[in-house]
Amino acid sequence: MMSKKSSLLGRIGILCVLSFPLWGGAVNFNTNSMWRAASDFLGLYGDGSDGALTINGVPNGPANPYQINTTSTYLTADAAVNATSVTVSSTAGFAVGQEILIIQMVGADAGKYQFRTLTGVSGSVLSFSGGLSSAFASTNKVQVVRVMKYSNVTINSGGFLTVPSYSSATGTGGVLVMKVSGTLTINNGGGGLEGHVSVGGGYGTFVPRGFAGGAAANGDGPLGGLAASNSGGGSNSPGSSDRLIMGSGGGSSAATGGRGGGVILINANALVLNGGIRADGQTPSAGNAGGGAGGAVFLQTNSLTTSATCGQISSVKGNQAGTGTTGADGRIFVNYKDTLGCTPATPSNNTTYQKFYLK
Repeated sequence: MMSKKSSLLGRIGILCVLSFPLWGGAVNFNTNSMWRAASDFLGLYGDGSDGALTINGVPNGPANPYQINTTSTYLTADAAVNATSVTVSSTAGFAVGQEILIIQMVGADAGKYQFRTLTGVSGSVLSFSGGLSSAFASTNKVQVVRVMKYSNVTINSGGFLTVPSYSSATGTGGVLVMKVSGTLTINNGGGGLEGHVSVGGGYGTFVPRGFAGGAAANGDGPLGGLAASNSGGGSNSPGSSDRLIMGSGGGSSAATGGRGGGVILINANALVLNGGIRADGQTPSAGNAGGGAGGAVFLQTNSLTTSATCGQISSVKGNQAGTGTTGADGRIFVNYKDTLGCTPATPSNNTTYQKFYLK
């Protein structure tokens, strides 16, 4: 285990994996494959071409969050290994020079992804530099998302940054991906008024953005509700550490199961984390329904600064309602070089909801 960590130190700084449950509730220190899968994304903080972004709690609170990554589409034809283009449902909003994320949402290889830079946009075809290193089958809900590149991002207390909810009809939504060439600041005003980057729970009126819960049936996702009253799993299948999988939705016997947490990928030159970054699953409000599973959080920064009580990174399961069952916890991967100001809590203090503390 130590050799896997130390082999990364010379290239990417400090890799910190502390006391938090991963998929299935077990800590998985085998992160080398995740590093390789994201090597064309990590280490790059973008050019700030989308300018600065500031989000306040009014009007962008949990009931009306600020949404990014609204430019997305999905594959309508299979893409082979070494392909330098994909055929999609719409190219609206895409332009030459933009960076895109191609990510498979369901199927045996759910969660595999690649980043590319667009060199051409014509009709229903997006062309890019560098051939694909793996194939994508359009039947597996493969979406293409424009990567946002900000100069600085500030989320003030009570402010929420999120994405459109995942659509099982199109396979789009549920994935937040951005680069920040300067500083991403998430503030905390006290009294529970945190700033949030959130495609999952963590606040009563905020609805997670991952796979939908089932209504008197199984929930969406690679591992949905196992039976009418069971929760989404999202934790053990496919189970590979180089996959970024949204949380599966919970099932239900009569009501609707909880929605799963989404996927968060953030690369920021500096991160001031006094609020929350969450991809939590949802707890259903009524009925005999299962909780949604936690999603996936992938962060990299050169400099991490937090308050004395630490910011929070969370991908926790949703609880059950009635005779349903809980979901499963998600996955968190954080990569940083320098950190200041955080006093971590002990694992015994992490019983209310999942926290990931960096030191």
